[in-house]
Amino acid sequence: MSSRCQWIAVIAGSLLSLGLLWFAQAPLGIAGEWTWNRIAHPDVRESVANFAFFLPVGLLWLGVTFKLGSLIAKMGMKRTVLAVAGLVLLSFLFLTCLQSVPPSPIPQNKGWVLYYPHSSGYFHKARYEMEDTEKFLSGYEALMAEGDVGHIGTHPPGLFLMHRAAIEVCEALPRLTNALLAVLPGSLEDSFAILADNLQTKQIVLTQSDRAALWLMILLTQFVAALTIVPLFLLLNETLGNRLAWYIAACWPLIPALSIFSPKSDLLFPLLSLSFLWLWVKAHRSHSVAFGSIAGVVFWLGSFVSLAMVPSAVIAGVYSLQKFFQKSDSNSVRQQIGLTIGSSLVAFGLPCLWMWLAYDLNLANVWWWNYRNHAAFYAPENFPRTWWKWLLANPVETLFAAGVPLFYFGVRGLCRSLRDRTDLGMLLSSAALAWGLIWLSGKNSGEAARLWIVFFPWLCLGAGFFLKPEQTEDSSNERELRILIVVQLVVCLTTITRVSGFHF
Repeated sequence: MSSRCQWIAVIAGSLLSLGLLWFAQAPLGIAGEWTWNRIAHPDVRESVANFAFFLPVGLLWLGVTFKLGSLIAKMGMKRTVLAVAGLVLLSFLFLTCLQSVPPSPIPQNKGWVLYYPHSSGYFHKARYEMEDTEKFLSGYEALMAEGDVGHIGTHPPGLFLMHRAAIEVCEALPRLTNALLAVLPGSLEDSFAILADNLQTKQIVLTQSDRAALWLMILLTQFVAALTIVPLFLLLNETLGNRLAWYIAACWPLIPALSIFSPKSDLLFPLLSLSFLWLWVKAHRSHSVAFGSIAGVVFWLGSFVSLAMVPSAVIAGVYSLQKFFQKSDSNSVRQQIGLTIGSSLVAFGLPCLWMWLAYDLNLANVWWWNYRNHAAFYAPENFPRTWWKWLLANPVETLFAAGVPLFYFGVRGLCRSLRDRTDLGMLLSSAALAWGLIWLSGKNSGEAARLWIVFFPWLCLGAGFFLKPEQTEDSSNERELRILIVVQLVVCLTTITRVSGFHF
């Protein structure tokens, strides 16, 4: 397919997908099992006001991205670091302002989703049931053994500790609380006011520090999501050059699912997963015990937060196996693999041992209970799912969640990587295998738009791999990359104003 025909197909596919979202009534999911809600067609005046608020930030982000994209190939290391740091900060501002684009009551929902137990539960338990952190950790295995199949029983303790830390910091630092509340958006002020009124009937007071802690976690989640740009850029930069790495990394905040599901904890996982894999690749390339050890620590941190890190271990293992069976210097490859695996396992095992000795917390048991509880979610007595229906539905849901442009180029790149033996090609093919196994297993039967956010960086990496020029210095495809960003931005804005990620 020629480049022009390809872009015509992508733009036509994007328009078709948006038409289905806006003007069709087909369920977004499987009726009777799980569906996402469509947002009612917004009032024209409200839409204009919302876009007017977002427009300056959107144009600033777009202008800086294009300007630095044309210069970055000629930048030295220091300026490149500053440019990427600037893109992260600007993307954080971009994601934060993007929350105001959907019509009411969607922006207000963002304040409730972290508080109410049925939609999250981590803040609620940290605020009202976790006065003694040491006691909480020592009793965590028993808590998991209770068999809760929702948010509480399917996660390690990391998220609870994050919320507890935010609460304690805001209680201990009144100036920080006041500063956070001074920049609280109007939609969240309304959200917290409604929440406070509802809690009065239960004789619960929503304090100023509570509001600040919730707002702090929202900001932290969106900042961590924006930071995913860094490992994206690093993974592409070494093999495909600065320019392509820059534009593809800039596509990350344009994925609709990030805005739809902010501030859910799912936005935290891509940074941890991708950082671990970048460190894993660096350890292989440099025979570095240091990189291998840091990779092990990052993997432990991710595993302390969520089982969403498990596919990263599969990707790392398959990548190492492919390196092992390469026909190059086998002794050198074995040494690389041995150093990486050995140093990572030691770095991963030490904090596990520390948690066991210090808090009598066996994380292996916790992870086993998390797995069992998650599997029980789909049991007939809880939330049964039809495997074959979701086998068909999940890719379609992913297409809408990621946006047609990134989905198309990302999938094309992942498919192309299956027959490529470069480092990036082997990493992408390993990711394709891991993602495929999760899809076929039925472990995510429903909510793929949210639960698969951890995999969405691989669509970006796949798109970069597919769109790479023949020469890394070649700027001939810069126009294509800019078109990708513009079309993806339009898809993002029109998707988030029509789809709700929360059931309130």
